[in-house]
This record gives sequence, C-alpha cells and structure tokens, in this order.
Amino acid sequence: MARVNAAQLAENELQGFRNSLLLVLEARGLAVNDSTRVLIESCDKPDQLGQWVVRACNAKCLCQIFG
Repeated sequence: MARVNAAQLAENELQGFRNSLLLVLEARGLAVNDSTRVLIESCDKPDQLGQWVVRACNAKCLCQIFG
C-alpha cells in the first residue's frame, strides 16, 4: 500500500475546497466565468478557499464572494 505524503494530503484538501466551492456556486445558480474558475483553481490557501465557500452560501453575486 502506497503511503500518501503530506504534500499530497494538502493538495487533496485544496482540491476538496475547490470542488466544494464550485458545487455551491452551481447550486446557487451563480455562473462561473473563466477568470473566476482560474482564480479558484489557482488558489493554494485553504483558509481563503474556506472563506469563499462560506461566502458563497449566501452570496447573490460573485462580487460578494471574491469582492
């Protein structure tokens, strides 16, 4: 059984946040343009991604999330 290293675990966590954010945005009917998708996919800070997920739960537009 292969061992998962800390870097892989961190990347998995980041990808989980990214996926969650995109799912919340889709569920709320907020269209994600290419530049927003790049912003989300390039973010490597779990705290920032988590903050965006929380904001996305109540936002009426992308500007309320990414400001």
